[in-house]
This record gives sequence, C-alpha cells and structure tokens, in this order.
Amino acid sequence: MLDIRGKIKLYLSLLRNRDWRAINYRLQFLFRQIDLRNVYLEELNLSPKSAHYYSDSGGPTLEKLLTNLKISPQDSIIDFGCGKGGALITFANFPFAKITGIEISAKLVNIAQRNLRKLWIDNIDIICCNAKEFTALNEYNYVYFFSPFPYPVMQAVIENIKKSLSKNPRRITIIYLNPECHDAVVTDSPFVKQREFDHPSLKYYIYINSE
Repeated sequence: MLDIRGKIKLYLSLLRNRDWRAINYRLQFLFRQIDLRNVYLEELNLSPKSAHYYSDSGGPTLEKLLTNLKISPQDSIIDFGCGKGGALITFANFPFAKITGIEISAKLVNIAQRNLRKLWIDNIDIICCNAKEFTALNEYNYVYFFSPFPYPVMQAVIENIKKSLSKNPRRITIIYLNPECHDAVVTDSPFVKQREFDHPSLKYYIYINSE
C-alpha cells in the first residue's frame, strides 16, 4: 500500500507527467462525493496480522492493464481486500460476468456499497469476511490483490485457490499490485509470473497457472 509520502509522490508525478486522465479520475470522484480516501488499521480496529490499510487502486492505470488483458463476458473476477471499492468501480467498466469483493471490515464494506449506489453500479457483490476463510472460488478466473494483507493470510488464500483449481481445473490470472508476498504466490504453487505492468509508483505482476 502507499503511505502518505507515497501518495504525495504519486500526485506530484501525475502533475509532472501531465497525467490528466488520472487527475480527472480523482477529481470526478471528489465532486461526486465518492469516498476513496485512505483508511488506516487503527481507525478500523484491525490487527496488522490480518490486514493492511486501504488505499484506492482503481482508475486509468488499472483500466489500461485490463484492456491489455482483453477481458471477455466469460471472465469473472474477485478482489481480495476490496476496501472502499475503488478497483471494483474500475472492473465495472469491463464485461465481467461476475465481480465480487472480499473485505474483512464491515465499515469499509458499508462505504463501498454506498459508493456503488452513488454511481448506479448494481452488478457487484461485496462479502464481509476474513479472506482466508472464503473458499467459494470455483467460478472465478481472475483474482485481484493490492497488497491487502500479510504473508500468512496470502498463503492461506493462495492455498484456497489451489484447492479450487483441483476441483475445477481452469486457467486463472492473478493481478497483483505491489506484490510484497510474491513468494507466497509462487512457492509450491502452479502459478508462474508471466508479465509486469507499470504503475506510477509500484508494479503489477501478472501470474498464470501452468497447465
């Protein structure tokens, strides 16, 4: 996740590079009173053993990545640690058959649902639960992470995805922004890092399971 210093660096970079699409993205949500501001664990009464703080990762950079991946109506995506729904809002611009967010904080789920209502988006499900306890994964072939939780939780989630693959063999694409737990994704796993995409201050890693 981006800290305050990282956020300042990001905005300065957007201005310096005249990234008007990204600036417009942030301004339109400000005017429409869409709440995508950072939220820290102390405000949520969450332990750093179970979650990281929320920061928005939606917008033009994610749109460009998804366009490159050629999303189709046969694809479904799940966002682990969806927070206030920034990435979910971007996913809604693509023809996913199903979009689901998983979030441990009921407070963030409520904010995300309010954001979606304000934007008249009604095709997204948000489930409030601990990510490592969510196992209904068989219908998803895309998984999204923005550094949502620490290594042990990521290990558990990847293990659940592996179990889903054994029940329903298919190609799964993992999109991982700021891949702090890269080793948890690839260790004793069918997932292999295939590509990288640039982000103004971080990196996206794209993993696909070997078939």
